[in-house]
Amino acid sequence: PATSPLEVIALAGARPDATALYDATDAEGSFQVEIARRGDRARVRVERDGSVTAVGIDASAGAIAFTCTGAQCVDGDPDGAGARALASIAAVLGGEALRNTFGALVALPADEVGVGQDTQAGAEVSCTAGSANGQDLRLCVTREGVITELTDGPTRLVATQVARPVAQDVARPGADDALGGDGAPLDEETTALDEPAATEVTDEGAAAVTGEGAGEGESSEP
Repeated sequence: PATSPLEVIALAGARPDATALYDATDAEGSFQVEIARRGDRARVRVERDGSVTAVGIDASAGAIAFTCTGAQCVDGDPDGAGARALASIAAVLGGEALRNTFGALVALPADEVGVGQDTQAGAEVSCTAGSANGQDLRLCVTREGVITELTDGPTRLVATQVARPVAQDVARPGADDALGGDGAPLDEETTALDEPAATEVTDEGAAAVTGEGAGEGESSEP
């Protein structure tokens, strides 16, 4: 387990293969986020105010493979909706965002920042917490690197499920694929996606999901 704020932040940059479902709140209200990573595939789904956006990522190509808004899915990201959805998540969970937000805890005196262990979503986690720049901050991460809680002032995400990913978790969603649903696992030999040409994406949004460059710089003091 992590024993310092810096170690907790470093763990949060690991981006392991996992599927995590979050209940979230921010200044605009409540929403749900599901982030799944499996090999070189990833999928992010955001449900807010009854609207669902799902974005599939091919990390090996650095590209958005598909974008779904509601029940309509298209190859790539022709209108930029996928990139915008990823950017909104990266603003909270991206490697740079984590360093900028929680790096402030590293500079605090030891008696003003806490580090400890907890259990969340059925997993043992390491947490760090404190107050900086007028905001209450808390970050909890499993030993594998799955973020289970993030609090930054009015923004809060709490994992309600953390599980090993199956192929369906990163596939193009079907009409009955509800957020956080218990769809039948596909055979391990089944390919996760069979997508045509993907749309290139190189922004921090994709890195927030796939982990490309997410851990850079986390082993030294900010």
